[in-house]
Amino acid sequence: MEIKVKQPTAKGPAEWFTGDVWIDGIVRGEEPSRVRVSAVRFTPSARTAWHSHAVGQTLYVTDGRGLVQSRNGDVVEMHPGDIIYTPADEWHWRGAAPDHFMTHLTITEAVPGDLRPEADWGDHVTDDEYRSRLSRLQTRSRSATTRCRSPHHDREGLDVVVVIMRSPDQTGGSRCRRSLCEREPLRSARLALGCRRRAWSYAPGRSA
Repeated sequence: MEIKVKQPTAKGPAEWFTGDVWIDGIVRGEEPSRVRVSAVRFTPSARTAWHSHAVGQTLYVTDGRGLVQSRNGDVVEMHPGDIIYTPADEWHWRGAAPDHFMTHLTITEAVPGDLRPEADWGDHVTDDEYRSRLSRLQTRSRSATTRCRSPHHDREGLDVVVVIMRSPDQTGGSRCRRSLCEREPLRSARLALGCRRRAWSYAPGRSA
């Protein structure tokens, strides 16, 4: 057993982040392990630039409220306990909600032989883009306020996810999709989520 001394907290570089972000390295594996684990803390509205990971990445949200979006996908809220997996080479950004701090663990791997960088970084998410994406999220969230009362949700004491299907000319009504209520990920956002006590508005084919 080895107890390692914690290294100083580092401020996230301006080339990668907008706003104040702080990073604590936890694990940096040595061959044959290539795992990288860090705790990342975002101040309200702080966010990453668009980026992708050579071998993919898993996030585990530990505190606060955040936002995440894949290229051509919807903006989705993140909450404590959520696990988000981003496949290799999928461009995305994430950050804190405007009125919340957000902390998550990142779990990534280095590329064997260091043949390419662990991450490729692109453009920043501007303030206007951030506000626009947040506005679309809030519009969807206002429609997702109904709890599903189907009897099958009583089994195993599961919490439920309510999915409200809306078309542009539809002013009301809701439909619960059982497959989504029973721990099926929302594929459009590539989330690995258990059922939680909140509602999602899910419109196939929509992009933010």
